[in-house]
Amino acid sequence: MKLKKWMLSILWVAAFNSGINADFVTTTNLMNVAKTNGIIKKQEIYYVSPDGNDNNKGSFDEPFKTIQKAADIMEVGNICYIRKGIYRECITLKKNGDKKQPITFCNYKDEVVIITENRVVNNWQHYQGNIYRTYCPDSTAQVFCNHQESPLASYPNITNKLTNNEWANAYSDSTGKVVFKGKHFSKDYWNGAICRILTGEKWVAAIGNIHDCNDSAVQVSNKKYPLSKYSKKSYLGGGKAYITNHFNALDTAYEWIWQNDSLYYFVPQNQDIQSLLIETRSSEFGLVADNRKNIKVIGLHFFAASISFKNAENCLLESGSVQYPSLFRMYGSGWTSSNGVFVSGEKNKVDGVYVAHSWGDGITLQGKENTVENCLIEDCDWMLVDGAAIKTHGIKLNVLNNTCHETGRSVISHGSSPKIRIINNHLYNGGMGTNDLGITYSNHTNGDGAELAYNWMHDNKANGVQKPIGTGIYLDNQDTAFIIHHNVVWNCEHGIQTNKDAVNHQVYNNTIFNCTDPMHAWGPNGTAIYGQKVYNNLSEVELVEGNDFKNNVIESKEQLKDIAHLNFIPKKQSKAINGGIFIEGITKECQGKSPTAGAYQYGEKPWIPGSTTKEVGNLFKLK
Repeated sequence: MKLKKWMLSILWVAAFNSGINADFVTTTNLMNVAKTNGIIKKQEIYYVSPDGNDNNKGSFDEPFKTIQKAADIMEVGNICYIRKGIYRECITLKKNGDKKQPITFCNYKDEVVIITENRVVNNWQHYQGNIYRTYCPDSTAQVFCNHQESPLASYPNITNKLTNNEWANAYSDSTGKVVFKGKHFSKDYWNGAICRILTGEKWVAAIGNIHDCNDSAVQVSNKKYPLSKYSKKSYLGGGKAYITNHFNALDTAYEWIWQNDSLYYFVPQNQDIQSLLIETRSSEFGLVADNRKNIKVIGLHFFAASISFKNAENCLLESGSVQYPSLFRMYGSGWTSSNGVFVSGEKNKVDGVYVAHSWGDGITLQGKENTVENCLIEDCDWMLVDGAAIKTHGIKLNVLNNTCHETGRSVISHGSSPKIRIINNHLYNGGMGTNDLGITYSNHTNGDGAELAYNWMHDNKANGVQKPIGTGIYLDNQDTAFIIHHNVVWNCEHGIQTNKDAVNHQVYNNTIFNCTDPMHAWGPNGTAIYGQKVYNNLSEVELVEGNDFKNNVIESKEQLKDIAHLNFIPKKQSKAINGGIFIEGITKECQGKSPTAGAYQYGEKPWIPGSTTKEVGNLFKLK
């Protein structure tokens, strides 16, 4: 309904008096002026700037200095516009918005807003050689030099945290002894250090404290996986290990160690430490919106700072980025992981966000009916544990239109997530540091109709002791009732793996090539596959795992139009055309007599999965 001219005039004045910048005074903004009990009430808009003062009014001309100041006074429907700059704070939200009038935090125009937990450290004193020291009372979990992460001192030196290629050859046993092959250490040389161990089947890495060191062996106190008397074959024996968090490992430029309230930093040769911007991170979060409702966070960049929407409802994180969300930390079992951007509660959404460089998950999605959509997530699970770019645990969750790649283990881990929808994602380069995993992975879960569809999944890099076990879609032991359709899987050891007991899975219209086994299943004696339907799939090798097979087509990948340019539509002469059967709710009406076998219907415009979100470059240059 159009506003009368006299009403627009009143709203214009109200908006002007509220401090809205002229560029933002539009009909849309004016419509946000609410009418309450017959009285026109202007919407409060606040501004924050690094040049502001928390004693100011919070207007455009007199902005606050901190986002927290605005957050403390904002009410239903209020907006906080944040000017460009670096904000070294953790914002804790204590108030809720309304469904129709959320509380909103966003960047002003296209200005780059950086929120970080990093703190600048100074007052360096020369300690010895290239090592400098400064007083730093806060326990330090991460260090950055000129906005680049500095490596925690380690032996051997580790430059690529996603792989185990630089780890030393080692052997572990159930007493906690880790032997470094061909190495010789002085007595007690590594006492007090941390040892990371990836031995046996190399499923997940363990971590422990070294309390004794003698010759080539260190004794580790952590007796959980893999250093336990259980599952020796799986977790113990030959593999890789390295030592970290000890002064004796501080021997390479840009490495650091924190101990006894002091930070030690190895400065490059002929470099003046005073010319380096060195920052430390002690805390995890840059924004905490736990138990909040109807909050919008739009266009903000979080650097060395994560976000928590724990038990939240109808909250939105949109655009912007989160880099270095998760910290290095001690843990018990390798079958846990550190949270990334954390979302639980109901009906929350992460949309169009770039997430990268995490010791743990990229995004940890829990709760009910929460969504991750159109995000670009990369370089996650440096701990090489059961983490992922997106790790889920909840009901009716949605993982839609994302691009995720470069992970230590699985790209998406979705155990204990019934009715999840993983649709239209581009997922690749998982398993960079571990073995026996899937690009997508679940186990011991009743899918209850969970749907994995219209995804590209490829290049599982898993590396095993005897052979790699790298799967595209991996439904592990005791998974039930998943619907797997219209996916393209390639360059994996196994295309689709349904380990036993596997119950009532439906596998329809998938295209699988460049896989040793297009379908695979494993299980101990006495286990089996029950009620598994396998229809309309296209593969180079026969599909053999299931109970009910119909209209699966075996054909060379050469019959796909243009694999090099990711065009997977069958060529005109392909046997896949008219090779399928109609499946209610799965196949669509087609030009030919019958549906095409495989993921793409001949004659239709090809679908392309993944995110439109772009990688965020150097924030500090963009600023």
